[in-house]
Amino acid sequence: PTVADFEDGLFLSQSLHLADEMAAASANHPSVIFFGFFNEGQSHDAGPATAAAFSAMAGRLRERSGGTRLVSWGSSATV
Repeated sequence: PTVADFEDGLFLSQSLHLADEMAAASANHPSVIFFGFFNEGQSHDAGPATAAAFSAMAGRLRERSGGTRLVSWGSSATV
């Protein structure tokens, strides 16, 4: 996703809905050890929309998994 995606309320709303579905379908599956989101997202952007999107997704997945799964994301930043 791009910074423009993160600024789009519909994008975030749909992403959170997909996170709910993913967690509901696999939260109790023994081979699921972590949830990932925003593959290759613009995590290097320090803007408020990007920070809010990453925080919302991580928080939602932690909440939906009851804290029993790790949460991670793909980054577009070079390390």
